Amino acid sequence: MRFSFLVFSILLLIAIIVNTISAQDIPPGPYFGQEPPADIPRIFAEGIISKKENYEGAGTFSPDGKEFAYTILEEGETWEKMIIHQVYLRREENGKWNEADIYKIIRNKRAFGVQFSPNGRILSFQVPESEETERNTDIWICERNGEKWSEPSRLPYPINTEWREAGHQFTNDETLYFITNNRSGVRAMGEIYRSELVNGKYLSVERLPFCTDYDEECLFIAPDESYIIFCSWRPTGYGMHDLYISFHEKNNSWTSPQILGTNINTKANETRPVVTPDRRYMLFSRGFEDKADFYWVDAGFIDDFKNKVKRSEK
Repeated sequence: MRFSFLVFSILLLIAIIVNTISAQDIPPGPYFGQEPPADIPRIFAEGIISKKENYEGAGTFSPDGKEFAYTILEEGETWEKMIIHQVYLRREENGKWNEADIYKIIRNKRAFGVQFSPNGRILSFQVPESEETERNTDIWICERNGEKWSEPSRLPYPINTEWREAGHQFTNDETLYFITNNRSGVRAMGEIYRSELVNGKYLSVERLPFCTDYDEECLFIAPDESYIIFCSWRPTGYGMHDLYISFHEKNNSWTSPQILGTNINTKANETRPVVTPDRRYMLFSRGFEDKADFYWVDAGFIDDFKNKVKRSEK
């Protein structure tokens, strides 16, 4: 019995060591020194960012690729304890990545869905309206001034309402795309809305025309608004939430959303897409209710789908 317990303890210790990589062991270079993926998604930064025991949610690189902020639900925690961690590149130490730490500017808030704006001026995230539940959330932002961030502030109406405002992304001109529930008055599922910044204020919102009753969530909008990737639980899917893409046409219309296919979508939840600032890769979350990892894949599929749309229009 003692021998069996000793063997079990040794194996457990080895597993912990293998799955935990300290800062000094992280390879230098972009994307934590990881080998780039091809057209089949692979777990992103396994043991560094993606860890078997955690649920990794939304992740975002700063425009220069030297900061990575992400949300994580650690083993044994509940969604009410979701926190934001930061991993960043210390330029003064020969490009070495440091340990993950709770993002100090929002240390005292339960926050998730973190995103850098394309210009790096804004860090946005969603915060539960109540300490009792995360069901209704609002969008909050911090603004960068030089090397400092402002205190977190809640975006006013018409962005935030009494309903849920969640998964979101800014464009180059700080137009905001976001998810909301019930705003149309007839739907309880998530829908995608858009709001332009006019003279420093968001004055109105518009619902994207391809929204359905099948819960559009977790969007990524291209900085130039040329395409959008989002997840939805549609009958055309392969299991749970799957990722779809739609292109913005010159006449201001949107193409019919296309599912990204079985290379990317599976029977699991595929959510929280984000294309890296250099446009080379897409990161997303894949998993089930309590366990999920970041995956990444070559973003060349975007041009493939765009060409497919062009051919179908001829």
